Amino acid sequence: MMWRTFSTLAALSLILPLGTYAAQINPEDSQQPENIQIAQMFSQRRYGGEGIKKLTEKLDLTDEQSTQIDAIHEKYRAANEENYQQLQEAREEMRSLLTSDANPDRLRQQHQEMQSLRQQLADSRFEAMLEVREVLTSEQRQKMADMMAQHRGRRGHNRR
Repeated sequence: MMWRTFSTLAALSLILPLGTYAAQINPEDSQQPENIQIAQMFSQRRYGGEGIKKLTEKLDLTDEQSTQIDAIHEKYRAANEENYQQLQEAREEMRSLLTSDANPDRLRQQHQEMQSLRQQLADSRFEAMLEVREVLTSEQRQKMADMMAQHRGRRGHNRR
């Protein structure tokens, strides 16, 4: 009986942290402030080629605005790709550490590294959003906010 309890607790101690990290892999599924969601629209993972075209159409961007937004996207894309790759590697390392006999300090260190990489990605998305915001007119910003609200509403409806 004692062995079964211990085995269950050991399994849970491995599964729960992995579930937490897996949930963080797709931040789009969580409720986030609108400014963070807007920032994510311009990150490498959400708005590449086709997304920029949709954005151009829905916001009635001029050719000049579209070119400026493309340039902003490209400016941040390379850094984001590198950081995202590092984060993926850090996640794999964490999974490996969680199943090993690594001491808690090593796990904390790995967790801190992952948090730092996530923060760098968030900061980059935010800076890109600020630059794109400067390209948009106030009417276009309002349209974007409306698009975000609609998207948030659909996503919430599908999750219930």
